[in-house]
Amino acid sequence: MFIEGLTYPFSKENTVKTLGLGTLYTFGMILIFPLFLLAGYYAHVVAKSSPTDERLPDAGNIGALFIDGLKMTAVTLVYGAGFVLGMGILWGVGIYSESGILLLFALLLSIPFAVVYYMVMLGGIVNFCKNDFRMIKAFDLDEIREFAFTGKFTIAVLIAIFAYPLIEGMILSFLSLTIIGLVVYPTVYFFFFIAMGYVFSVAYDDVHGTNTQETDSEEDMYSVDY
Repeated sequence: MFIEGLTYPFSKENTVKTLGLGTLYTFGMILIFPLFLLAGYYAHVVAKSSPTDERLPDAGNIGALFIDGLKMTAVTLVYGAGFVLGMGILWGVGIYSESGILLLFALLLSIPFAVVYYMVMLGGIVNFCKNDFRMIKAFDLDEIREFAFTGKFTIAVLIAIFAYPLIEGMILSFLSLTIIGLVVYPTVYFFFFIAMGYVFSVAYDDVHGTNTQETDSEEDMYSVDY
């Protein structure tokens, strides 16, 4: 899965066009509107990517990207507000109880709470994307728990949230040393954007048995290539 995500954006019929548009969207993030286009495109990558794709999801359908990007942003904000509220309650109880034991307990409990909540949030976002961008699906806990805590989805999280950003950061740090590097900076960012969405898409499909690539065995799914 690790290598597949990195190679997925290449060798598609519309790779150049997609990376070009994505680069423009990334350049224009400061204008806010392209930010929703990026969010929408990420949602489309999660929704539609598979190992047998010959084309990347269309990055030129601005109307659909903008609408789905707004939905994606709303879902993320709701989950973010829930996290802040939950952590606030935990820490508030500990702080205002004036008890050192309760404070320590609250701080310790906040760690598993954060991990579980983060997995549910990521699962909710993926479930939203995979179910025709219906916002209610982002909060369907019965469906989310079916895959969000599986081994395959956990590996996807480790790859997309930790491994890829680490590699991306190293590449961007190197590129920032040159003028040419700064020019391709947005392209690299968008490339990893696609890779992350692909990993989550494949993990969801594998858990639900909807992945069309028959050569992917469970052993392959759990292996991480370096």
